Parts: sequence; structure tokens; C-alpha cells
Amino acid sequence: MTGLASLLILAAGLSFGFAHDFQTPRGEPNARAETPNPHHHARGEDVLKEVGPEIKIVEASVPENAELQNLLLNRSKRFSSFTVTTEDGLERIFVRQVLIPNRSDKVYEIRGVAWPNRPLSGPVWAGDYFIFDRSTNPHAAIHYVFDMQKRVLVAARAFTE
Repeated sequence: MTGLASLLILAAGLSFGFAHDFQTPRGEPNARAETPNPHHHARGEDVLKEVGPEIKIVEASVPENAELQNLLLNRSKRFSSFTVTTEDGLERIFVRQVLIPNRSDKVYEIRGVAWPNRPLSGPVWAGDYFIFDRSTNPHAAIHYVFDMQKRVLVAARAFTE
């Protein structure tokens, strides 16, 4: 690849906000690498300090006869996620962790994510990171990134659509 072609690819990546950070040596932490952005949103406003204290990941059980929606399995098949809508129209978010295939698992509920009356959009797995957006109004949303291996919210960014 020529130097000009490399520069054009780098410039295109920068304009879309997902260029690799070539300055960070291997082995050193890189915030962008630690929080994947498969939706390729603009960076947005960091709202983790505002929303983080409200959000908890707790061990839970799925309501009997619940209709599972937004069912996704991560690539390693260690985690799956789904939502359940209550009779009141509120959406509950669950993650199942497989501990021993075909024998043992744990179910967690992500509680406290704002606007439970609005559906998740774009739920996706990137490794052990569970990522989704939830709109706060017709033109704005919050992008959430959960590290389910550690069971913590690692990023929350507000953006406009």
C-alpha cells in the first residue's frame, strides 16, 4: 500500500470517528479500545458519572412464561441478552452468563437504565461487552456499554440522532 493510500484510509477513518489509535503502544490501556463502539456513533457527551450510580447489575430470575425479545448470543456463547416487557409496558434487560455449558448459568438484570418505557435500539455484543442505545427523546439517545465479565457499566455517552 502506498503512503498516499494509507493517508486516505486514515483520513476516512478519522472522519467517521473510528480510526485506530496508532500512538498507543501495545499493552498500554486505551480507552477507545476498552469501550467498543460498533454503532460508530460520534463520541458524544460522557454521561457516565450522571447515569452510572443509578444502574445496577443484579442476579435475578426471569419471570415465568415471559416472552423473550431482542435475544442475542455473543460470539463465545458465554453470554446472551434479552428483554422482557412488563404488563405496564416497561422493558426489563437481562443477561444470561453460561458458567458450564449445558449445566449451569446465572441470570442478571440490568436495572436503572433511564426511560424503561422506550425500547432498546441496536443491542449488540462485542466480545463480552453488551452494547445498546436507548432514546431519551425523538432526536437524542444514550449509548451504553457494559462489561459483562466484570458486570459494570463502562461507558455512557449522550448523542443526537
